[in-house]
Amino acid sequence: MKMYVLVNKDLDMSVGKTAGQVAHSVVDYLDNIKYEVEIQACHYWKDRCDQTKIILGVDTKTMKKYENHHLAYPVYDLGKTELEPHTLTCICMGVISSDEARFLKRYRLL
Repeated sequence: MKMYVLVNKDLDMSVGKTAGQVAHSVVDYLDNIKYEVEIQACHYWKDRCDQTKIILGVDTKTMKKYENHHLAYPVYDLGKTELEPHTLTCICMGVISSDEARFLKRYRLL
């Protein structure tokens, strides 16, 4: 079980901005998980796994593709610093097994 986060690599975000957006996506995921299976997976990941987070850089087209995916927890920037308001920066895909994450294997680590 690992947590997967997609980051829009087409944006010109600084390292600090990117780290902040990834953190927002993880917190949003943890605050908003609804389904019992997600809650159980998250508890298992926190208690029994090493809390691995896989951060993948993807292009804008791919971000839009997964924006409404059933596993997705998208993050939109408020536009206060580096980006325009409502820019899709990250998508936390949650804590999933490697088998469930096989559709993400084609993307590169950030």
